[in-house]
Amino acid sequence: MAITMAMKNTITVTITVLGIMFCAVLLPALTLAQELRLVDAASTVLGDPTTYRAYYGKLSGEPHVFMFSTIEQLTHVKAILLVPDTAEAKTDISGAFIDTLHPDSPFVVGDGALVEWQRFFDTGGRESYLAGPVLEATVPPGNYELRVWSSNNDSSYVLVVEGEERFSLAEVWSRFTTGPHIKSEFFGKSAFSAFVTPLLLWPIFGGLLIIGLILFLIIMVFRQSSRVELT
Repeated sequence: MAITMAMKNTITVTITVLGIMFCAVLLPALTLAQELRLVDAASTVLGDPTTYRAYYGKLSGEPHVFMFSTIEQLTHVKAILLVPDTAEAKTDISGAFIDTLHPDSPFVVGDGALVEWQRFFDTGGRESYLAGPVLEATVPPGNYELRVWSSNNDSSYVLVVEGEERFSLAEVWSRFTTGPHIKSEFFGKSAFSAFVTPLLLWPIFGGLLIIGLILFLIIMVFRQSSRVELT
């Protein structure tokens, strides 16, 4: 009985340690709950405009259009236009909110040529950006577009839709494909460098730690079971 209780105690302690370590890894990951998207078409469905997302795109001859709908009585929507802070950066990116019922009359316009672009450093991805026009509006139910363009429609940009940051394992997993692409295509760096940023390093470290603790639990249970059989 003493050995059985020892086994139970070992399992309880290990599970407790596993939970503590999981939370220690999960909490930093929650602070980096960023949804990263690569824009691969001229038209993109934005989805929920109150969820934080960052869309990385390159204009190729025409504006990019982000479509979204609202059903709430009033919905606050806010977006910021950025460009990667590189030697090739062009700060001629502009944007506008458009009601699809009045496509020729934007109700909010942010002109990249009329704002002072501010440099800032993203600690999650370990990269520097220039922040430009801010587009903000409170809209009634309806169908809307967020249109992005530049003087020659040949610039790289990042559209950040501000809102609630939501953590999901699927989003963490998707970073392992989008992160390296962003590093190479938008910053001209090695794709491998994405794996030493907090956005990817925390999930890798957390996964290895949890696997190690699970293996430790299995070994401890196996050892206790062997002792019981010997008695």
